[in-house]
Amino acid sequence: MEGPEKKEKLLFISHASEDADIVSTVADFAEKIGLDRSSVFCSSLPGQGVKNGERITEVIKDKFLNADLVVYVISTTFLNKPFCTQELGASWIQAKPKNIFIFKLEDVDPSEIKGFITSDHKYSSFDETGLFELADMLIDVFSLKQPKAIDLHRSVDAALKNSLITIKRKVENKNKTSQEIAEEKNKALENQYEYLSIGEKVDIAIIFFSADRCEYFPLYNSTINLLENKSIVARISTVSNPDCMEACSFAYTLQPWMIKFICKNDDLRKELKQLLDRVSAARR
Repeated sequence: MEGPEKKEKLLFISHASEDADIVSTVADFAEKIGLDRSSVFCSSLPGQGVKNGERITEVIKDKFLNADLVVYVISTTFLNKPFCTQELGASWIQAKPKNIFIFKLEDVDPSEIKGFITSDHKYSSFDETGLFELADMLIDVFSLKQPKAIDLHRSVDAALKNSLITIKRKVENKNKTSQEIAEEKNKALENQYEYLSIGEKVDIAIIFFSADRCEYFPLYNSTINLLENKSIVARISTVSNPDCMEACSFAYTLQPWMIKFICKNDDLRKELKQLLDRVSAARR
């Protein structure tokens, strides 16, 4: 006679979708500590959230209620989202006790944490000490094997390296409007242009002056790959074009900010046109 099916333990990460980079780091950290990736539910991470066709609120509620540990990643964005604060309060109205771990990001002042969980509750900063505390809780709740000290330190260092820049940016942007943040981001992107190589500028010109501002390039084109990494171009096709002479050719277009940048700058547009004309003449 078979016994009852053993329930898989679950880690639920409660967060704002805008903090996906940080919660991805938390999920990676939990995996390095020894927790199986399938035991982590995080709605913003591919393959670890709500599946296609499922009812979002029902799945999140079920996973939350059945989680063995809920990790809250509290940011200013989190506190300003009703859905997130509902999750925050839900842990206090459940019939059964729940293991809770709270990360408070640097953009949140303790006095801003109000409601079911307040500044009086124990929380951890997203720093070395906080990550070691999370590791201890993961090991305890999920009965994980204690990792070697050197491996644990490496996991903590990697998590901090991946997140500190993001957290610093959140602190700097806390009191800025979304428009101000967008303008600063575009300015930083535009400042890249003067450091581009001639080859990069030529590919930008090829795309910009094409009939539909879309051009095919082989996947192994290193210049296009660089431009994609710099958020200047984007691949818009997932299927290779069989009509192209070079194998594995895909359609690329310019990012909207780059198109606007060129359109509002006459000198830049002339420079790109001259580059394209020179390249076209050399190929004839």
